[in-house]
Amino acid sequence: MPIKLEVISRKGTIFSEDVDFVVVPGVEGELGILPLHTPLLSGLKKGELRYKKGNKESSMYIEEGFLEVTSDRILVLAEEAEKAEDINIDEAIKAKKEAEEIIAASIDSKEVMRARIALMRELQRIKIAQKIK
Repeated sequence: MPIKLEVISRKGTIFSEDVDFVVVPGVEGELGILPLHTPLLSGLKKGELRYKKGNKESSMYIEEGFLEVTSDRILVLAEEAEKAEDINIDEAIKAKKEAEEIIAASIDSKEVMRARIALMRELQRIKIAQKIK
């Protein structure tokens, strides 16, 4: 018995399919969700959302957001969401290097903090994308 997974970002619906199992990066740790799960509302943090459909496991990168689980649907509302196969590894590596250069060269603490956040984002995106390559 599958459950509907919907992932929606500011860009619109990123994913909407029936799946067998979902793991999301909850604010207090990973949450595993199966069909007929107890209703749940939770905050989400940046990280990897994994889902399984049949024998195939897939991933996507999500940024902060919210999760709503009902008995027949998992709704993820995220600031940003990107399927692993849509992540451009070359662009992510370039953005990672730029963030590293800013961290190494800057004395402005706000600029360094923004670069560290960008660096963490790109490292996660690269890790997720490399799983399928």
